[in-house]
Amino acid sequence: MSTDREFPDDDRARTDTGLPVVPTARAVDAGRQMADDLSLQADPVRVVTAGVGLARLTVGATARLGRWGLGASMRIGNRVIKAAVAGETATSLLDDATEALREQARDLLGIVDDAGRVVGLQMPREQHRALPDRSADDLQAKGAALLEASADVTYDEPYHPAYARILDQMAPDEARILRLMELEGPQAIVDVRTSSPIPGASELIESDLNMVGAEAGCRYLDRVPAYLNNLQRLGLIAHSSDQVEDHSRYQVLEAQPDVLAALRSHSRTKTIRKSLRVTPFGTDFARTCLLGRGGTIDDPVSG
Repeated sequence: MSTDREFPDDDRARTDTGLPVVPTARAVDAGRQMADDLSLQADPVRVVTAGVGLARLTVGATARLGRWGLGASMRIGNRVIKAAVAGETATSLLDDATEALREQARDLLGIVDDAGRVVGLQMPREQHRALPDRSADDLQAKGAALLEASADVTYDEPYHPAYARILDQMAPDEARILRLMELEGPQAIVDVRTSSPIPGASELIESDLNMVGAEAGCRYLDRVPAYLNNLQRLGLIAHSSDQVEDHSRYQVLEAQPDVLAALRSHSRTKTIRKSLRVTPFGTDFARTCLLGRGGTIDDPVSG
């Protein structure tokens, strides 16, 4: 829904979007002037050529640049409107719009070469991830230093050098989950699938349903699937097709509302029993970073 608003004659008047507003009468006059320019002043061949080039640049930029392309188009359109109001010729308008688009692409994204050709999408330099400036010789020297340290009987490495970075990439709830699994052992998880007499015709309904978040006392239970994915990404836990020793834990899990809902969503369903286990790397990490020196903690896991 639009509302009528009065704008001052000043060309700097702007809408809520930040774009300049051109009064209607002046816009009509500008359009008429462009038509006159096309018929009387502009070279038809040059106008058509410039128009085709501008169309190519506009379509290519829009397809490649997404949001930036929209913003650039608005800025370029802004410049064209101002030029039309100022009485510039149609050819000048096309040249100005083409050059503006080239400048935007070259300066902000670096995708246009000196001849004005689109050469491919690149990330802005300031958005590139800062990579270490290391040559192959530097990497080989670092590798040699590691081998030398490994052969040095006096070298002492109290913990794995990756542990500090891993802690920076973990959520507090993830620490509680890993601590629970290290202290209590593998955790029961189930998949719910359709049951079919035809081999390979079973379909997955829900995967990796578990009670790990509730058992660990997580604050954000809806994030538990993401927590488990991250812990696995970090190499701290792993899925296993082996079942936990106490099968009664599966019976308790299969009585939970989310599992029952998945089982009742189809006429014939079944559960696939699996487990989550701490990796050897995860065990060492948990004992180093999350547990006391004796491998235990003073506060309860569910606290």
